[in-house]
Amino acid sequence: MRPIPLLSAPVRRPQPGGPQEAGRISGSRALPAAAGRASVYWLFLLLLLGAGCRRDRGASSAAADPSEPVQVRVLRAEVRDVESSIPITGSLLSTVQVDVKTEQPGRLVEAPPREGEWVTRGQVLARLEDTNYRLAQQQARAAVAVAEAGLERARVALQHADRELERARNVQASGGITVKNFQAAEWAARDARAQLRLAEAQLEQARQVLALAEKRLRDCLIRAPISGEVQAHLQNAGIYLDTFATLVRLVDNLQMELEATVPSHELARLRPGQEVRFAVDAF
Repeated sequence: MRPIPLLSAPVRRPQPGGPQEAGRISGSRALPAAAGRASVYWLFLLLLLGAGCRRDRGASSAAADPSEPVQVRVLRAEVRDVESSIPITGSLLSTVQVDVKTEQPGRLVEAPPREGEWVTRGQVLARLEDTNYRLAQQQARAAVAVAEAGLERARVALQHADRELERARNVQASGGITVKNFQAAEWAARDARAQLRLAEAQLEQARQVLALAEKRLRDCLIRAPISGEVQAHLQNAGIYLDTFATLVRLVDNLQMELEATVPSHELARLRPGQEVRFAVDAF
């Protein structure tokens, strides 16, 4: 730091015998009052500047002191995987969804459950009016009874024809029957066998008609094919429904899958078997 020169005011000598001579001090000369105050001011300012410079040099030397310890944190270098994610937004869909429909026309007399209700497999969901189907079942049962009676009659006729043919054969050996009568006995036995096969077929046909009538009667009770929740209630009681009319839609929410859309520029980052994490606000 360069020294600052101390300024002082000029001093005038007092004239001998003049008025200033009375202001002398014995053994020395006295300065005017204004000049003394200015010298004191500059001296005080010089002392302040010198003290500040010393303080700055002390602070700089303390900051640059290498003996002062510095605390640092040392970490071991490790190899880690950097997780990179692709934000997506999607919907949870049930993997099992079934539309329950009617298999035959009829008037709906019992409506299916409402939305949100849980049903079990085999539970009755709705019922159609079954009067006509019940009458058809009774008619089919009567037809089966008629066919069974016809089969029994055909069996009796076949037994009679076989006995007549056997008698004709015995008489033919002794020459007591004409050729015409013998041939008639053979044709009667053949016809009896054909009538038996026809009666058996008619009985089988009647049984199939009965089975179909019973199925149609059972189909008046519409049952749940799976266990699940009613997602949609589509029909009300009293309406006439055609064949394959949808009554309800059932979903099994125990098995669900996430359906989401991924931006096209992120498709290259997808790999089979990647983990997907998602959250559902509703739960």
